[in-house]
Amino acid sequence: MKLIQCVPNFSEGRDRSKVQAIVSAIRRSPGVVVLDVEMDKDHHRSVVTFVGPPEAVVEAAFLAAQKASELIDMNKHKGEHPRMGATDVIPFTPIFGATLQECVDLAKALGSRLAKELKIPVYLYAFAATRPERQNLAVVRKGEYEAIKEAMGKDPSRDPDFGQAQIHPTAGVTAVGAREHIINFNINLDTNDMNLGKEVTKKIRTSGGGLARLRAKEIELAAAGQVQISTVLEDFRVTGIKAVYDKVVSLVRAQGVEVLETELVGMVPARALEEYAVSELQVKGFDPEKQVLEAKILQLLLQNTTGRRGDEARGRENWLNGLSQLCDALAAPEPVPGGGSASAALGAIGVSLALKVFQIQARKNAKQGVDGQATPRIKALLAKLLAWRGEFEQLAKEDAAAFQEVTKAYKIVKSDPGREPAVEAAFKKACDVPLKTLHVTAESATALIESRDLIGASMESDLKVGLGSLLAAASGAKANVLINLNWIKDEKYKNQAAAQAEALEKSLKERF
Repeated sequence: MKLIQCVPNFSEGRDRSKVQAIVSAIRRSPGVVVLDVEMDKDHHRSVVTFVGPPEAVVEAAFLAAQKASELIDMNKHKGEHPRMGATDVIPFTPIFGATLQECVDLAKALGSRLAKELKIPVYLYAFAATRPERQNLAVVRKGEYEAIKEAMGKDPSRDPDFGQAQIHPTAGVTAVGAREHIINFNINLDTNDMNLGKEVTKKIRTSGGGLARLRAKEIELAAAGQVQISTVLEDFRVTGIKAVYDKVVSLVRAQGVEVLETELVGMVPARALEEYAVSELQVKGFDPEKQVLEAKILQLLLQNTTGRRGDEARGRENWLNGLSQLCDALAAPEPVPGGGSASAALGAIGVSLALKVFQIQARKNAKQGVDGQATPRIKALLAKLLAWRGEFEQLAKEDAAAFQEVTKAYKIVKSDPGREPAVEAAFKKACDVPLKTLHVTAESATALIESRDLIGASMESDLKVGLGSLLAAASGAKANVLINLNWIKDEKYKNQAAAQAEALEKSLKERF
């Protein structure tokens, strides 16, 4: 099992609906788990932490950047934190079973895709940097959005690693990198003296001859009348939280200023907190691997989920349990989930089987040293299949929610003038969802049919089953569209929806 952590930073910390939309985009990538979402109004910045398998994490990061580029205009953005793009930075960190080099490869793959598909210039930084100076994010982001916008295309030192030397008109630029765990640790001072803040950061950061592997910047918290010492611990094993805190306290107290509070932004490795506690308590001979309960439990869990022959049967039981739960839900004498959700589920099954087929083929190609265009085509297809699976899973949920809206509309008293429009709108939604299922089905099935030449004969049967599932999904979705149209009075909508459903299913059947 391989797990990668991704912690993208977005230049939006005040509009919760925009941040939620970005997080929803991340969750569309199957296998990804969102661990934390931090919003800061003063910094005007959000930090999202999620984990998952390598391919799924890259897909989630792309979807997030795509959504951010739609919602955030850097020409209107102002905040205390340095920034240069709607999606400012995207770092990958190995968690379990992965290496830093794999994260470098992921960073390069994502950077290339962001530039090609979204037209966002990308700088590679940290361990993924192609130039020594770009290992330092501060150098990459120097002057922020405005300065980069002015220099790009004129100053070769500001040319991106991916994309044209022309800033995206609204999304700016993005830095993508690979790094070890970092800790964002902020210390708020009981003063509004920014000059003191500048002196402190100058003395503690590495570039000023201070603590090793530490970045620091003073930030004015105007509303609170405070100065914040914002630090980034690039390697807590070299310079830990305690060392940073003690150094800042000693410097500000010498000037008669106290620390009011501290902040840990985003996720923090447990080891960093353990080391702080052990140091403060002067614990002798402490062994976190043996004495931290959660660490021991995690070790046992990992042993039970990775690579053992005896676990293969357990894995088969797990997926059969999932199948049993799905069948129970569909068989229950309840309105939802119904045919619409089942159609979307069939679509998810179809593309999941295709994922299996093309992942196996990619491994075979790599093992046999097959070159040419096959591998890039398979990689591109796998990314799309992950996205389609996420869409089908979401559509299964939306179909159930749409039926509930119909039920809710019918509960409005008949004398209420708003009842009829509410019923009409609810049934239109109940049509829109299976129509979307049809569109996704047609798109995914077409791509798979056009990619048949990439697989060997031994994989054809699995792909045929996957395509058959997609065809069944299309037929079921069409049936749901047509039956819901019976309760809609808007003739123009009815005619358009019926024509779309017929055309989509017909075009799909013609390809088989």
